[in-house]
Amino acid sequence: MVICKELNREFDTKHDMLKALYENKDNIISLKKAQVYKSHEKGLGVDLRYYHEETNKVYCTKALNEIKGFDDGFLYPVISNVNYADSHKDAHLTNSMNRTIKHQKGNIHYVLDHKLETGKIIAYPQDVEMLIKEIEWKNLGKPYTGKTQCLLFKTEPQEYTPKEALDVIKLNLPTQHSIRMVYKDISFGIKDRSDEWADANKEWDDYINLIVNKEVLDDDGYVWFVKELGIVSEGSMLPLGSNDATPLFYTPESAKSTSEQKAELARKALQESKLIINPNFY
Repeated sequence: MVICKELNREFDTKHDMLKALYENKDNIISLKKAQVYKSHEKGLGVDLRYYHEETNKVYCTKALNEIKGFDDGFLYPVISNVNYADSHKDAHLTNSMNRTIKHQKGNIHYVLDHKLETGKIIAYPQDVEMLIKEIEWKNLGKPYTGKTQCLLFKTEPQEYTPKEALDVIKLNLPTQHSIRMVYKDISFGIKDRSDEWADANKEWDDYINLIVNKEVLDDDGYVWFVKELGIVSEGSMLPLGSNDATPLFYTPESAKSTSEQKAELARKALQESKLIINPNFY
């Protein structure tokens, strides 16, 4: 028996499952587009770390030396990235986030725990700039070669930034980031060859080699390629997240707009850091 989560059914054979998925793909895609996702609930959350191939260990400080193009005194949380298959067999493709950062400019909050409420706002939209930047997989703590396109926020602590966020920084507590998102454009790909779904075979062939963990899709043999997504209202810091974590680095200058007490906390916590970069994904 083969279990299909999308259809909530069991099938006698894999071929029967793939045929049913293909016949119902438009309905499934419609449902996927109707949902608002939080990426950490799908097994997505990225850490800005460095993967050392010889020791098979992950470090934080190496990434700070290798990644260029960041301004001192700012936070750079990595909110999402691409070309990685998640637990729902969804894979965000390169450039899938480009349109949303243009359309949502000046509308996105940086918050704690996906809570859009007073006392949980790390930075309001006027203090958040969204960026797309390519970062090497090894600097996200992943043992893959090449780069992935990342959505980052550029921001800094404000007078209203909650104490919990600054405590995460000071104490180097485990943290990850997560994007609240909707899907705009999705296609369906199937690995197994059949004239019944030749167009799905083409989608698989066109994009599967971009997915760095494509092996997780081999057994079931299908994938939902997300060609465009939209960020909804916020990206979040999750200080209590259970996925891989890394400290958040920043310079004393990044606390310049906070209250005297918060600025002092920031200076003592990370006075030797050159910039801050905190990531998310997987």
